[in-house]
Amino acid sequence: MRTTLTMLLLMLAMAVGCGEKPKEPAKPAVPGESAKPQAEESAVKSTTPTNKEEVAESAAPVAPLAVSPIEDPPVIGIPQEAFNFPRPPLEMPPVLLTDAEKKSSKVNVGDTMPDLSLPDMQGKKQQLSQLFGDKLTVVAFWTPANPYAVEELGDLGPVVANRFGSHGVEVVGVVEQGTSKNADEALKRVGAEFVNLVDSDGAAFQQVAFESLPRTYLLNADGKVLWYDMEYSRSTRRDLVRAIQFALLNDK
Repeated sequence: MRTTLTMLLLMLAMAVGCGEKPKEPAKPAVPGESAKPQAEESAVKSTTPTNKEEVAESAAPVAPLAVSPIEDPPVIGIPQEAFNFPRPPLEMPPVLLTDAEKKSSKVNVGDTMPDLSLPDMQGKKQQLSQLFGDKLTVVAFWTPANPYAVEELGDLGPVVANRFGSHGVEVVGVVEQGTSKNADEALKRVGAEFVNLVDSDGAAFQQVAFESLPRTYLLNADGKVLWYDMEYSRSTRRDLVRAIQFALLNDK
């Protein structure tokens, strides 16, 4: 009985042993090559694209995130109408001068501009009063040696003549302390096309003031001075435009 049981167990063990596959011998390691860890290999396989669409998608550049502009927070409890400030009423700009500057001016606001008789750039004698506009005239005394004066001559065309010419406003330049050749070059450089008279000896200017150029005068149709300035800057240009607008609106 024991012999039979022992034989059966021996036969069962031999049958199990015959069903196992022999293990493959390990491949010899190649010098300079290290085997990848199994975890790394599985990670590479899982992230590798499996079709052409995935390949194209992975190669496409990443679009930047859209950032919304930062807006000011609304003012709570205050209506928007409170921020709509009315514009100040249009007024004639004041002529702000020191006592010394006032003394250097022979013609002031309310005075009449002398009726100067001077040659123009072509040598033709012109009477200033014959060049007046129907409503207003801007007379600018300038010199080619002063860059601010030349800048003003460049502005008077687009800012005054082109803008207000159809409303009866004219511009006249009077060049001082410079030859007509220098003045002509300066006028061409800044594109000034309005009439310019030449006061070569300064005698005409001496009827208006003693010193300081450029000088800009706004005259009414009768030649009376409504406003003037003794320099040229952005504030001069702004005040000149305001003075013209005020005078046109209040022209009776």
